[in-house]
Amino acid sequence: MFFLDIKKTGGKMKRMTKKDKLEQARRYESAWHYLFYQLSDFQQQDIIEDPSGRVSKELTQAVIKLAEGDDKIPAVKKKVGKTS
Repeated sequence: MFFLDIKKTGGKMKRMTKKDKLEQARRYESAWHYLFYQLSDFQQQDIIEDPSGRVSKELTQAVIKLAEGDDKIPAVKKKVGKTS
């Protein structure tokens, strides 16, 4: 189970500092943006229209996995929309 104000270091639980909390929040936001823009336009629209729907829940699970992992989160590459 993950607690926002506690981190595990060397087998011991330790309180997260304000700096650690901010870094974790940045990782979650970066992960969300990266994964959201990887989705199709239809899936993005579904998340916007139904934020508690199936696609949104799948995105949430993927965000948690990416944000809490040790891997670097790639830069966001937004899709270029059609202009008319």
